[in-house]
Amino acid sequence: MREEESKDLYPVLVSEDNKKPLQNLIFSPTGEPIFSAAGTVTIDGQNYNCHVTRTKDEMYVSTSYYRFNISIVYNGENEDGSSNSTYQVIDMKFIRTLPSYDYLCYYFILYLFMGPNYANNFTNTIGEISLICEYNEVGEQVNNYAVGKFGESSLMHDSEGNIVSISSVIHMPILVRKLVSS
Repeated sequence: MREEESKDLYPVLVSEDNKKPLQNLIFSPTGEPIFSAAGTVTIDGQNYNCHVTRTKDEMYVSTSYYRFNISIVYNGENEDGSSNSTYQVIDMKFIRTLPSYDYLCYYFILYLFMGPNYANNFTNTIGEISLICEYNEVGEQVNNYAVGKFGESSLMHDSEGNIVSISSVIHMPILVRKLVSS
């Protein structure tokens, strides 16, 4: 359950002109300090599939292309077995990561002729780019940028032989439609 004092912060667009915050978050942590677990998050009374990930530096919930950085206070269970823990959303981003056209082309050819098992083992060594929109506490876009990295197969190296990367390139605002179930 969300902490009461911040429960309305970082709402997401669920329908035209209707923003709603995350409500209940249900997942089972692995007990490890670093994990990724499938879960369910409730927004405007509707459940969405999500992934809760904790890394060395942060913890976040991903649903559709939205990412909510969170902090959790574990308080054990109530007498009825339900969780007594609370969470707070710290920030919200819309992240759309796109692989290169060449990678997708090769992937689909492999999938078509060799099957899904073979294609799923095809590693993207060409590169990808991520378009990122940051939001403020009331759910308005405040910062838009792109980051990316060329892969070894792109043959894109700087004058010192390092693979070229793109960081914080400002791009045009992205029109983000409503939340789509993942």
